[in-house]
This record gives sequence, structure tokens and C-alpha cells, in this order.
Amino acid sequence: RSADRAIVVISLKPAGGIPGDATSAQMRSVAELAANYSQDELEQARACVKRLYTALEAAPDDGVDAGGPHTERFVAALDDDFNTPGAIAVLFELARDINRALEKGEQQQAGALAAELRALGARLGVLQDEPEHYLKSAGGASGGPDDATVDAWVAERNAARAGGDYARADEIRDRLTAAGITVLDGADGTAWRRD
Repeated sequence: RSADRAIVVISLKPAGGIPGDATSAQMRSVAELAANYSQDELEQARACVKRLYTALEAAPDDGVDAGGPHTERFVAALDDDFNTPGAIAVLFELARDINRALEKGEQQQAGALAAELRALGARLGVLQDEPEHYLKSAGGASGGPDDATVDAWVAERNAARAGGDYARADEIRDRLTAAGITVLDGADGTAWRRD
């Protein structure tokens, strides 16, 4: 069974896609996926990877992976006939725990959990991109304006807001939303990502 799963993982890399998306498609049953692979499956996998990258983006990136119970459960799952869905479930537990640590203001804990998430993801060949880059690329999704165009629209929106032209700023935000871009205004400025 394990050999069949490895073959499926190798064969899932889509033309023009990102390898992490294909690997993450295992989040569903690998046997089921091999029989029912479709663009919808890849989109679901891309959304799952995006959730993990969103947790990594929010956490400090200076943490040190100290291992721990997450790593133990991850390794135990992989040792159990390469139970990839079980191992990937641990990645989502880590993402949840990162978000909880951040909600409590525990930056150091969130950073350590993020380092652990990245290290465990590396064992499956996922989560090796910079979160900002992955989220801006929407995990390899195609279509919509290029990054330079989006950056120009965001700069134009920021200038309109700074000049008090809120109607124009809202109009640009609506254009960005229609193009599948989410704008995130924060204390450190404006960021964006593809939906």
C-alpha cells in the first residue's frame, strides 16, 4: 500500500501547478484521490495549503522548532504505513495552535509552532515557499491581474485614502475584490492576497 501511495503523489503534479498543492491533495484519501482526481480536488487541496500558509504568515518567523507532541504524532502517523492523512491532520492542528497562541499574544509560542509546522511540512514537500509569496500567487492559481498591476491598484487606493477620497478608494477596493484580490489593511500597511 505505501508504494502505491508514493506513486500517486509523484503522478499528481499538475501542469503549471505547485508541487505542494499536489502533495496536499492527499488530505483526502489517497486511494480515493487516485480514482477520482479532478480540478476540484486540486482546488480543495490548494485551499487547504492556503490555510496552512495563512497561519505561517501571521506567526513570527524567528521561532525554533523544538519538536514535541505534534512531531511525535506526525512521525507516528507516517510510521503507520505512511498514514499521510493522519500526518497532515497534525499540520492542521499546528495551524490551529498557532492561531490560538497569537490570539493569546504568545508570540514566542506561535513562532516555535510555526517553525515546527514548516519543518514537518518539509517532510512531505510542502510549506517551503514564503507565505507572502504563496498567498499572493494563490498557490499557482492562474488568471486575474499580474502582481505589478495589483501593486499599482493598491498604491492608487492607498493614495486615495491618504487624500481623503474614500469613494475612489472604495471603487478601487471593489475592482480588486472583483479580480479575486483580498486587501488587508493593518498597522504595518496594506497587504494583499489572491482568493
